[in-house]
Amino acid sequence: ARLGLPADRTLFAFVGRLSRAKGLPMLAGLWPGVVARHPDAHLLLVGSGEGSFDDCEAEVRRIAADAGFDDRLTITGRTDDVPPWLRAADAFLFPSDREGFGLVLLEAMATGLPVVTTAVGAAPEVVRDPAHGRIVPPGDAPAFAAGVEELYARRAEWPAMGAAAR
Repeated sequence: ARLGLPADRTLFAFVGRLSRAKGLPMLAGLWPGVVARHPDAHLLLVGSGEGSFDDCEAEVRRIAADAGFDDRLTITGRTDDVPPWLRAADAFLFPSDREGFGLVLLEAMATGLPVVTTAVGAAPEVVRDPAHGRIVPPGDAPAFAAGVEELYARRAEWPAMGAAAR
C-alpha cells in the first residue's frame, strides 16, 4: 500500500532500464494474453527508459494503452531504492535479449521471488533448478508466455520456490 500498488493483484516485477534490449516490448506484447487468462495479473516495471539509447518506455505504455491493459501496468520511473519494490512483488520476470551478468536476477532471487528469465548472462548458472523458476530462450515470446503460465500453474508452490531461489 505504501508504494501505491494494488493489493488485490498478482505482481510480476521487472527491474532495470526500460530498453528494447531488456525484452520489454516483447513482454508488453504478450501481457494482454496473460491478463486475459489471469485477470489478477499486474505488470510492475521498476525503472525508466530515460537516457537510454534504446528507450522503450513510451512504446510499452502505448502497447498497454492500445491493448487495454494500462490499468494492469505500473511503471515506477527511476528509483534508487529497489528492495521495497521487489518485496512487494509476487514473482520476477527477466525477458532480456542480452545481458552481461544480470545482478538484478540474483537480487530478485535473494528476495525470495520465483522467476521467469531468458537464458542470458548468468541466468543459466543461477536458475539451475525448476524449483527456482523457468528459463526460456531470449526473444521467444511464446516460450516466455508459457513460462509465465507454468509459473501461474505452480502458484501454490511460490513460497517454496522463493525459498529455494533465496
